[in-house]
Amino acid sequence: MRVTKHFIPTTDVYIFCKEDVRTCVVPVTLIDSKKRGAWLKENAKKMLNYLEVSNNFSTLSLSLSLSLSYIIV
Repeated sequence: MRVTKHFIPTTDVYIFCKEDVRTCVVPVTLIDSKKRGAWLKENAKKMLNYLEVSNNFSTLSLSLSLSLSYIIV
């Protein structure tokens, strides 16, 4: 996973990216860096779990599709 920080005049935007998984963009409008750090710590794990589930579900779906197509043929 890589975390990229882009500066926009009034808002910090963090983009969490993972290969082969959709991108999750989270706007952070908190000014205090301690609060921002705490918010990211709490929510980063939840977001990564969401992305992991999507990836596992896609892999499972692909595996089932391939196995079913093999049985049919």
